[in-house]
Amino acid sequence: MVRIILTTLVLVASFTGCWGLGFGTPSPNKWPLSVLEADEYLRNHSQIFIPRRVINVGEDIYSAIGYALANMIMINGPDGIVIIDTTETMIDSWTAYEDLRNEIDDWTKPLVAIILTHFHTDHYVGTFRLLEHAETQGWNVRIFTHETTLDEMARSSVLKLYASRRGTRQFGDALVLGQELLNAGIGLESKHNDTIVNDTLVPTDTYRDNTTVQLAGLEFELMRTKGETDDQTSIWIPSKRALFCGDNLYEAFPNLYAIRGNPNRYAKAWYESLDKVRALGAEYLIPSHTEPVVGAAKIAALFTNYRDGIKFVFDQTIRYMNLNYEPDDIVMQVKMPPALAYHPYLLEFYGSVDWSIRSIYQGLIGWFDGDAASLNPLTKKQRAHKIKNIATLPAMLENAKASYDRSNANLASSGFAINEELQWALELTR
Repeated sequence: MVRIILTTLVLVASFTGCWGLGFGTPSPNKWPLSVLEADEYLRNHSQIFIPRRVINVGEDIYSAIGYALANMIMINGPDGIVIIDTTETMIDSWTAYEDLRNEIDDWTKPLVAIILTHFHTDHYVGTFRLLEHAETQGWNVRIFTHETTLDEMARSSVLKLYASRRGTRQFGDALVLGQELLNAGIGLESKHNDTIVNDTLVPTDTYRDNTTVQLAGLEFELMRTKGETDDQTSIWIPSKRALFCGDNLYEAFPNLYAIRGNPNRYAKAWYESLDKVRALGAEYLIPSHTEPVVGAAKIAALFTNYRDGIKFVFDQTIRYMNLNYEPDDIVMQVKMPPALAYHPYLLEFYGSVDWSIRSIYQGLIGWFDGDAASLNPLTKKQRAHKIKNIATLPAMLENAKASYDRSNANLASSGFAINEELQWALELTR
């Protein structure tokens, strides 16, 4: 029981300390932030998502933000409605859809198409609720995805139970919103359906690399832009100079690796995709997880900085790998330059530079770090038994508590936790 309690305390302290990244642009003179300052930045970050609302972007484009983890986007075309992404729940999908429809005060115009940017559940599960309503109206709705989206869904379903447990931990689903959980980084919180959704998504239209299609009286270009996922679709409406970039850009450092578990996300492909969409010269940028951005110069600068952040971490990881550094050592060496580290769209609310480095390393050469001792490691249980022969359990717990107390004392006197001490306490009690 002592071990469980101490481990929990260390985890809380560690995550509170690493929330030292914030909303807006922290001044380099105030870096690193104290725990209280970091907490304030994280609370301010929530203001992106609350209150939930429909944003009139312009050019008959609307974004429903704050209804669920992901946004729902509506294009009001001359001949119908097109929806991009449908959130993760049936209830929130319908609420967002109602508010979007009410924004234009027209329920007679048919829903002609739903475009899904990728296979993650927070982007497609609500589709079924919209299709139910469309059927009652006699509307024929086309569903667009990349040709690999169904394969990605099938692959991820193999580990559905395991992934669900880890996803619950990543997004803090068991925590009390507003108290223990301030936000989920890319949205206020991840939501869940009240009942199991058994429907199977069946796209009517898929594409391989790029395709152009006429929908609702408008021309849409669908482009494969590998990044957060391999099936990621970006949508471009030339007549409106409007770009919908899915999950390839957040108002947070990207998850080059998600701690819930995912196949390697190739960082080089991600930043090349950002270059591809930046070249379009969009006047309107509508992401799937944050507020829209208006203005060609502002959008171009944003894509440049986001690209540079990902490319810097990738290039520096490669550099130190070629210098024969191991992952832990690379993490200690690679620090983002201030111009990127303090950028409001690159603060580590969601992804982490350290985790990204480890993912890039493993994605390129696999799990083995080159140290012979890592080839056939002891299990955690075997290691614990061996350590018990040289250090008693009470002694380890005492040492762990001492490390925790040192960090706590420093927190009380200076406002800063000591991550190394917290990490050691965590390793001693796991």
